[in-house]
Amino acid sequence: LKSEFGARRAEALYCSVDPTRHRRTRHAVEWDLGYLGTYSADRQPSLEALLLEPARRLPDRRFVVAGSQYPSDIAWPDNVERIEHLPPSEHAAFYSRQRYTLNLTRASMIAAGWSPSVRLFEAAACGTPIISDRWPG
Repeated sequence: LKSEFGARRAEALYCSVDPTRHRRTRHAVEWDLGYLGTYSADRQPSLEALLLEPARRLPDRRFVVAGSQYPSDIAWPDNVERIEHLPPSEHAAFYSRQRYTLNLTRASMIAAGWSPSVRLFEAAACGTPIISDRWPG
């Protein structure tokens, strides 16, 4: 891209979405903040700080966490709905039902650089505002 087209800065983009599958649906907003991701020990502190603690402080708001492999000893606040498995065919509806969605990046993806989760792109394609942890790129 730099040599052929004269781009001043070119970086690899590792994820993308199909806009025919990931777009806003007609579902009404059900949750104020949600997160979709399999349990990961390195992301759990961020999930705690950016979703579970706000849920505890805002008992009148609704939250959701979708994903598998979460330990049974996690203390989920009453206003956090849990979805154990969410098939890819339901991702667009899931994001469309959130006022905001949370993006949390695995340490290995941060270390690789320029490698956000495909979930970031899915949510953006659905027009759902994203709250994200910081990572280079």
